[in-house]
Amino acid sequence: MAFQLVVDDFSNWKTDFFSVSEKENDAYRLIKDEHIPVVEVVKKLQSLEETGDNCAARALAGMYLQGEKLPYARLDALKILKKAAGRGDKVSKRIIGQMLLDFQYTDFSPVNAFSFLKEAKEGGDPEAAVLFTTACILEDLEEGKESAEKIQELKELSEKGSPLAQMYLLLTRKTLLKQAGKDTGKIDEAMIQLALQSPRLTYIAALNQAGERQKECVEKLVKANHPLGIILKAKTYMADGDWSIAAFMLSRPPVNKMPEAQHQLGAYLFLSFMNQSDPDLKEHLREKFISSLRSAADQHHRKAEYKLASFLMLAGPSLIENYSPQEKMRMVDVLKREALSGDAMAMNNYGYHCLTGFYSRKNLKEAEKWLLKAVQENYVPALTNLALLHAGEFNDGTEGDAPINYKKSIEFLEKAKAMGDADAQRHIDYLKEISSKHQKTKSENL
Repeated sequence: MAFQLVVDDFSNWKTDFFSVSEKENDAYRLIKDEHIPVVEVVKKLQSLEETGDNCAARALAGMYLQGEKLPYARLDALKILKKAAGRGDKVSKRIIGQMLLDFQYTDFSPVNAFSFLKEAKEGGDPEAAVLFTTACILEDLEEGKESAEKIQELKELSEKGSPLAQMYLLLTRKTLLKQAGKDTGKIDEAMIQLALQSPRLTYIAALNQAGERQKECVEKLVKANHPLGIILKAKTYMADGDWSIAAFMLSRPPVNKMPEAQHQLGAYLFLSFMNQSDPDLKEHLREKFISSLRSAADQHHRKAEYKLASFLMLAGPSLIENYSPQEKMRMVDVLKREALSGDAMAMNNYGYHCLTGFYSRKNLKEAEKWLLKAVQENYVPALTNLALLHAGEFNDGTEGDAPINYKKSIEFLEKAKAMGDADAQRHIDYLKEISSKHQKTKSENL
């Protein structure tokens, strides 16, 4: 990716969702008044929204997307905004466009996002103009196309005083300099200076910088209590192995209500669950990791859905005893969706599901197909699974059983061993012993 277009930063929604003239609106005054109980604010906003008040619709959506005083509810926000967009509200169209450009969610749709952003731009929303133009430039850069006309358009928006346009113009220029093999130091310094103007610009700079410059931006965001900045900081702790500190940061409100934080925290809790020997604590961690991942998955967070489906499969059958057939088939769909994306681990996990029939009936032919695809990507665990498949470990005496071929199994394990699998030799020794006994029994029966 040439650079990252920031579409999910709604921390400053009380400013970004309203024009200057709308700040005299009843809905805006409601969300700014700290003395009115949240329940009353929501009730009044819902009443206003039902009368067609677009400011009230955006105010409700902002509260759901912030997750500070209400539970985070991305799907509810999207539903409300689509009603306002249907009434012709340009700002709602822009926000929907932003949401549909977020690749973390299953409703990610560049085509629909571009359509909403274009309508908002044509309706006169200046931020939509910046986002639409930048998204077009990014698409051209990714495809190696000429983008001079769009870059000129972004330059004109920048010259009109839009800090957002200025930041994306700098990122565009940085990308072109990098492609030409030229130094980008001055551009990076200009980005850091521009980032000082607002947390949003700092966040954009943080995502598109590296090393000390990125660290500087992230620290500023943490000091400003910027939720997405805190998640970025937590990820750096994870990368350094400081999972307990990261988990603490991700579990504090309002960060803990955001799907990406729940996704990351759920992954950490699963690792703790797998490494825990105390049965009571293990049960506690089990409930926590499932709860965190399900909360994110319920908001259609793509990776959380996949990790939940994978982790439940690895953690054991008792965890899905109360799942309905529909829920289990949804898990199968999620596993296959990620496998189709070409990710080696996902192909292995879907293949493993087909081996075990964890969520539905086993299908050993389908399992072999996907495990071989994972092997082509040099994913070592898939070699072990293929070895077990051909050793008959997943046969259950039905028509779909795989023919036992110990020689083939050992060949897969030898490859795994050559690729650094420390357990491969143990499996090889076991299969050689089983194969020897099998041959001996076969000879005695002749």
